[in-house]
Amino acid sequence: MDSVLESGKFFAHMKKSTELSLGSKLRLLRKKYCPGGLRELVLRMKGQFSISGISRRERGEFSIDRGYIEAFCEAVELPEREKELLFRSIDLSILGAKADSLEYSAAMTRLVEAAQFLDRHALTIPSLLQTLDYTHAIIRNYHQRDDLREAAVERRQRWDKFLNRHGRRLRMSVPESALYTAIGSPEIMRGQIQRLLDFVPSAEVEFRVLPSDVFVGVPIHYFFDVVDGVYATSENYHNTASEDDPAKIERLAKNFEVIWQASATGEALKAILEKALKTYR
Repeated sequence: MDSVLESGKFFAHMKKSTELSLGSKLRLLRKKYCPGGLRELVLRMKGQFSISGISRRERGEFSIDRGYIEAFCEAVELPEREKELLFRSIDLSILGAKADSLEYSAAMTRLVEAAQFLDRHALTIPSLLQTLDYTHAIIRNYHQRDDLREAAVERRQRWDKFLNRHGRRLRMSVPESALYTAIGSPEIMRGQIQRLLDFVPSAEVEFRVLPSDVFVGVPIHYFFDVVDGVYATSENYHNTASEDDPAKIERLAKNFEVIWQASATGEALKAILEKALKTYR
């Protein structure tokens, strides 16, 4: 998951596409709940925003903040369920577009409170199952600094809170090759693999590994995740994307299911992890 949070390049790349994605969603909602068009919406919003301003927000040319969304929802009398999904999508989009802003904390809270989360990484261990030393090594390697232990501690506390909260389903998957991505020293990697061996799955939280000799035939991503079925992030060889398009989210969720069903569990998973552990001894 923290692949989303650890790449400054990702944030810069995503701002434009995030605004465009939210704008497209707002356009669809406007056409559904305000059939009179832009002029009618201007009247409903009591002249707070011009036709041009509304149109340019829908095209992703103007930024979209929470104040605009609140005014829009009131004007079109958006049903509570759709309003809730819209705000969840907006808050999660902040992770990609405004991670350096004060709104980041609210977005992070929404993510931690997700009821369903699908997490697929190709290169690293999922954040929720990382040891403190492994998390620290990732942060240190990215920032090229050694004084970031406090940030690693804060991050671990956040994910531990997520893991210990009941009433949601979380599924995490990595390919076997991710176990051999040496993020830190052999000691750090031994601790991380042992953490995975010690992990006890439940009906709410599960972890699986796709064996290296299993071909699943889905598009290759460095990572992708799906939050509550309404928001997704992904990165592949060509680009990084932030999605709230239902069709694209459904496609990623289906890809995850294919990978999930082919991944190892139980004794097969234990054998894969023990094999990796021996590599670092």
